Amino acid sequence: MGRHVIIVGAGIAGLAAARTLLEQGSTCEIIEGSNRVGGRVASDLVEGSIVDRGFQIYLSAYPEGKRFLDLRALDLKAFPPGALVWNGARAATVAHPTREPLAALAGVLLGVVPPGDALRMLPFARRALAGPADGPGPAGQTALARLREAGLSSRTIDGFFRAFFGGVFFDRSLSTDAGRLDFLLRMFAEGFACVPAKGMGEIARQMASNVSSAGIRLGVRVDRVEARSVTLESGERIAGDAVLLATGAHDLARLVPALPEIAWCGTFAAWFETPDPQLLPRWLVLNGSGRGAFNHGAAMSSIAPSYAPVGRGLFVANTTFLPRDADLSSDVAADMLLTLRAILGREATEGWKLVAAQRIRHAIPRQWPVDVADASRLRADLLSQVLPAGVSVAGDHLEDASINGAMRSGRRAAEAILALR
Repeated sequence: MGRHVIIVGAGIAGLAAARTLLEQGSTCEIIEGSNRVGGRVASDLVEGSIVDRGFQIYLSAYPEGKRFLDLRALDLKAFPPGALVWNGARAATVAHPTREPLAALAGVLLGVVPPGDALRMLPFARRALAGPADGPGPAGQTALARLREAGLSSRTIDGFFRAFFGGVFFDRSLSTDAGRLDFLLRMFAEGFACVPAKGMGEIARQMASNVSSAGIRLGVRVDRVEARSVTLESGERIAGDAVLLATGAHDLARLVPALPEIAWCGTFAAWFETPDPQLLPRWLVLNGSGRGAFNHGAAMSSIAPSYAPVGRGLFVANTTFLPRDADLSSDVAADMLLTLRAILGREATEGWKLVAAQRIRHAIPRQWPVDVADASRLRADLLSQVLPAGVSVAGDHLEDASINGAMRSGRRAAEAILALR
């Protein structure tokens, strides 16, 4: 029998839940407090450039994306499978050995990755490929412990993995659960890191168009949640057979204060328009030196020319260190530009103009082993103890902190509602 479900939040998790419910003959309505869909997956047009909400990528091998997205229609543009890594003195490429063999060899010859570590990475990668394909399981140990267990040297861990996965997890400590590391290594091996030609926000817009029959109310905030109903700030009460909370961190804590607090990792992103796109690298750029604010960045216009105005370039630089306040943003951006000038050269970085500076406190949920264990307990039984009857929660804090995890969480929450008698 079909159900009518009130979904609070039009982010990726809420949209995936709506699609799942509609496909099974249920109905739903989506209430979103902001003025657009997508939650943390969003893009803006700034002075003719497409500016995503921080540096975001989509992995083409994500299993949930194959359920919910028309990847061909997104016109995905792929990053080359590797990175330009700076050790404080020089930069060299570290790349996938079968997809970019010359670039991979250059990384070894120039000393970014010692030969012994290059060989040790092969069985390490094979182990990751043997893991679950639908999503990561908990490992109970940190990514750092897993890397050390594989015999990788501190030189490679500090010079490459802290910068690369610091950019993925927004956490250079490598304290993320090793199961997340294994899953991402598999996704990188089976597909490519991509962005839609028109920006990451296209993912949310496509998902929203596929659930248009549900009805999405934008700019409407929920004041409180009760058993199978919500009350809006306007006083309007909306009832259904179930309520699914797929809100952001702040609203979830406000609506259900009994839920455990979610730990978050943040980022600061500086977007630069550049005068000559031909001088920009095609590789992801990593700071393996550990010096300066800059951690990672990419010339988005080298991957997807539509990101920048015709004849111009666009580079996004990121750090895992958040400025204390907005007044310091320009200082941090300038510091990152100094490091990029050392990596790319003065000519390549001459005339760069800062077009957007983003302090993003809630970039992705933290995924340390303790966080993964807490998420498992929440999925198992805690929600039934702290939520009113007929109310459930979805979000990537319950899965892997990614677009894939958000989709999976929304789908699983909807399936649980459908399974109720």
